[in-house]
Amino acid sequence: MKKIKLKFAGFSGFGDGWSEKNNWIWDILTSRYDVEISDDPHWLICSIFDNYEYTQYDCPRIFYTGDSFIPDFNLVDYAISWARIELGDRHFRYPACIRNQRFEYTAKELAQRVITPNDVKTILDSKSIFCNFIQSNPG
Repeated sequence: MKKIKLKFAGFSGFGDGWSEKNNWIWDILTSRYDVEISDDPHWLICSIFDNYEYTQYDCPRIFYTGDSFIPDFNLVDYAISWARIELGDRHFRYPACIRNQRFEYTAKELAQRVITPNDVKTILDSKSIFCNFIQSNPG
């Protein structure tokens, strides 16, 4: 397998259960590559909890957020988010409705959970209970 050096930045707000080697991104990458955590990375996986410190790294930046935050493609090369953005292979839509807070999905489970807008009705029709959650983001 090809070796890649990786760094995670800005994930401190994800809580105590999150770690660099125990999340769905790590699972996907290690299924295809020999991955090493490094301060001199080939790839940087970044999120919103580091006040843009990720801009200090001179390597491709892959931004991830599950929050209502639009990735700034002037600062990152790629993004994974909830937003409906069409930028070819630079953005992957991964809304919160298909993931859980603990990032426990394997690469195979993730591939099975990716939905299209047409799947929303099917998902809603399969639900037997209702839950409402409202969140605000001052940013």
